[in-house]
Amino acid sequence: MRNKFRKLSLVVAFVLVVYYFAAFNGLSSIEAEPTVSIRLYRDNAYGFGNDISGLLTVRTEVSTDVTRVEFYLDTLLQSNCTTSPFNWSFDTNNYTLGLHTIKVVAYDALGDEASAEIQRNFIEFPTLLILSIIVATVVITFAGIVIGIFRARKREAKEKHISMRR
Repeated sequence: MRNKFRKLSLVVAFVLVVYYFAAFNGLSSIEAEPTVSIRLYRDNAYGFGNDISGLLTVRTEVSTDVTRVEFYLDTLLQSNCTTSPFNWSFDTNNYTLGLHTIKVVAYDALGDEASAEIQRNFIEFPTLLILSIIVATVVITFAGIVIGIFRARKREAKEKHISMRR
């Protein structure tokens, strides 16, 4: 009986020592901060550089401990998502034109947070369309002029060569 009591006492003492060191030396648990990254996908939208217009989705990649993600446009909360996948869809036509900051804040169960943000310029679709048409027209016109000059010079050289043979 004494042997059993002695063994039990040693086990209890060992557990108490381990608990003491873990509790008072910060070894009780290892905590990692949550992580988040952000990507913008065009659902039915148009983009040229940082200029965007239309329906888009903000998609996040988060660490496994994330339980909630908040989506902000500038400083205003737009969506609070508590289920994976943590995404938010929006239409730029519902917001003012100009430069905006899209921010994502991810939280874990302990309340720790991580954030990521991007900036995009919201424009009207016709502005983008007109800009694209102007750029395409200039490129096509320039290419036509260069090809025309090249063909004219080639024709001149050919005619000059033929007239020299006579």
